[in-house]
Amino acid sequence: MPRAAVHLVSLLWVALAAGSVAANEAATAQTDALPDLAAIATDAAATAQTDALPDVAAIATDAVPLSARDILHRALENRFDLDALAEIEIRVRSRGGELDIKRARIASKRVDGLVYSFGRFSYPDELRDMAMLRLQNADRTDDFFAYIPEQLRVRRLAMPQRSDMFVGTDATYEDIERRQVDDYTMELSPSRRIDGEDVFVVVTLPHYDESGYERVDYLVAKSDFAIIEQHHYRMDQSEPFKIIRSPRAHLVEMQGHLVPMRIEMTDRLLGTFTELRIKKIDINMSLPDSLFTTTSLSRERKLPRVK
Repeated sequence: MPRAAVHLVSLLWVALAAGSVAANEAATAQTDALPDLAAIATDAAATAQTDALPDVAAIATDAVPLSARDILHRALENRFDLDALAEIEIRVRSRGGELDIKRARIASKRVDGLVYSFGRFSYPDELRDMAMLRLQNADRTDDFFAYIPEQLRVRRLAMPQRSDMFVGTDATYEDIERRQVDDYTMELSPSRRIDGEDVFVVVTLPHYDESGYERVDYLVAKSDFAIIEQHHYRMDQSEPFKIIRSPRAHLVEMQGHLVPMRIEMTDRLLGTFTELRIKKIDINMSLPDSLFTTTSLSRERKLPRVK
């Protein structure tokens, strides 16, 4: 029970932060290679085109092509740098087709540059009022706590390995960590088209400890730096085994951020599928620091309602 609770907090951070993409193999297979950014800029200058260009193209035309680091920094900043209060639903479908559904209200806040998360289940009945707290630390592993109503006490949970799978989901702890550009060595690959949209392809090699991935590709929209897909590779694999997708139709602009209201995750090896749906969300509201404490867990403190 406690692990499932912590997993739900983490999955919200997948939605608001880390990279988000998903398994639409057919769409990925049909992607077309595009000229690189510098080539677009050169062609535009040579032909003196007067058509309106997206901001990224305008930067390139001024002979300042974006690097892989520039692109990934903007994408992660767009996704991560916000506080949030949300009502979420997680739907997990097994290889055999069984569907498991959980619902919760979650809050997250940046405190002195670190991310704190608090959540409480509302469904199913056996998890109702179970609460969880995750406190990010700058110099050591994060702190995890869970409140179990039947036991009337708060428990500290041991931090699992980054590559450990969440109980009943297709995510790992690594998938939900707040990523920084300094976590990777990276390069820019040829651009693609995903569902009719031009995207940068930033190929990254994690260099932090205990990564479960040899490589992660971020597919970032050229128009607004939204992370559209994320492809995860294991050692010596030429094809991604896990794909996370944030469908453009479910990206909502809020206070200058593009928030994915739906995230789809497919594990192509296990044949399983996880979908995170954000039912309601407020961002950058005022949340008291006192909410993100073990005292709030033990007192069964209720989270504010989402407007």
